[in-house]
Amino acid sequence: MELILYSHDQCPLCDRLESFLKPHLKKHSLTLTKRNIKDDPDWRKAYRYRIPVLVADGHEVLEGRPTEDEVDRAMAALMLD
Repeated sequence: MELILYSHDQCPLCDRLESFLKPHLKKHSLTLTKRNIKDDPDWRKAYRYRIPVLVADGHEVLEGRPTEDEVDRAMAALMLD
């Protein structure tokens, strides 16, 4: 499964979310694609005030400032589907 992380340069919250995701990527053989919202006007409009935003299978899974526990629960729910 591919996860998409909408972020931008110099985003500590994005780095934090990515660090919480790393163990899940290895454990479940997931791929993470990072998209800089500055690269596309539609992404910028959609996510400008919400990053980081994590998308899986076209559905927004997490955004903003999730805790490590929230990331763990979201990843567990994805693996059940």
